[in-house]
Amino acid sequence: MKRHPLTVLAVFALGGCAAQPFATFEDPRPEGHLSLRERSLCEVPDAPRSRPNWCDYPHEVRLFLDQREGCDHFRGEPIPEPANDPDGERRRQIETAVRELCTGTDAELLRLRTRYRDDAAVSATLGALESNIE
Repeated sequence: MKRHPLTVLAVFALGGCAAQPFATFEDPRPEGHLSLRERSLCEVPDAPRSRPNWCDYPHEVRLFLDQREGCDHFRGEPIPEPANDPDGERRRQIETAVRELCTGTDAELLRLRTRYRDDAAVSATLGALESNIE
């Protein structure tokens, strides 16, 4: 029986994958958490508030926090006076950003608080956010 050298190489390469220790940790999102490899590459974003557990948070929580931070930023932007914004361009930018970033965040915050109520770090972070902002 004649075997192609690449076939033999592929069998050996695939066979070695099954015996790796901690292979179950390499699945990055079984519950939304980063894998060990992803966590080692994770960078905490620059933010006004401290996020010591950022890389430990589930993916959906990190996405929500990013969106909510943008929402809070534009909610805090002062609406320029008509004399300073005669064509209303900046006012429209702020209103559009608030609409895009803030719509649905009240319901999502409630959902995430309920889902992660048993995770102390996530609960503390979500608990610090203002409710009913829409």
